[in-house]
Amino acid sequence: MTRLRRIIAPGAADRSVLVERMDRRDANGMPPLASTRVDQAGVELVAEWIGGLAGCGAAAP
Repeated sequence: MTRLRRIIAPGAADRSVLVERMDRRDANGMPPLASTRVDQAGVELVAEWIGGLAGCGAAAP
């Protein structure tokens, strides 16, 4: 079964494009300019926040 990816997938940071883009330093990373290192604490904070959205009522496929 293919799991759909979303910008923010409530309760599923591993399927959230936002976390993926924050955790990379190439042309597809966020922010795209003026940064050469991943803000690991920031990535973990956003992933934790997304994980806490599991009960927000949004349907996640």
